[in-house]
Amino acid sequence: YHQVRKYMLRLHENNHPKHWRPSLLLLVDQANVNLNLLHFCNVLKKGGLFVLGNTYTDIDELKNLSQIRQMWLKLFDEEGIKAIPEVSVSGSVHDGFLQLSILAGLGGMKPNTVIVNFSGNFGKVFRQQGNSKNVGHIRDRSSLSVDPTFENKEEFSRTLLDILDVQKNVVVACNFDIETYSS
Repeated sequence: YHQVRKYMLRLHENNHPKHWRPSLLLLVDQANVNLNLLHFCNVLKKGGLFVLGNTYTDIDELKNLSQIRQMWLKLFDEEGIKAIPEVSVSGSVHDGFLQLSILAGLGGMKPNTVIVNFSGNFGKVFRQQGNSKNVGHIRDRSSLSVDPTFENKEEFSRTLLDILDVQKNVVVACNFDIETYSS
């Protein structure tokens, strides 16, 4: 008991920089993900933690949370991705992403780097391109790619600043749908 307690308390200590490794949180909204970005994150984690944070703004999705989580697990299995799916429902993409940035993790292991895909299409839904995949959500959205859909540039900027305020590194990913990468 005492040894377990000792090691649990050590999880909250500041680690030496030479032991640092990226623990990633990839933020997506709805049930679409760019496979190139997903594979990139899987390679980048290098033995660290990889969490996929999925947020919904429709309160009706609450009843489907376990089904959504199972769909992510199925995709991870098909693609050979080692990640943990976290799903949240919130009033806005900003609030959902902030919740996930604060709460995502596994016990004392919390992501230290948050990756947000930049689409540049604020408040718009756009056609699927490149290597994006719909994970087969309840409704058929296979013709749409719904990357994090922020209402405007200010909401996107505010989200990035709030993630920085909770002491996380931020990576803004762009153009992963143009090329196909081999892993």
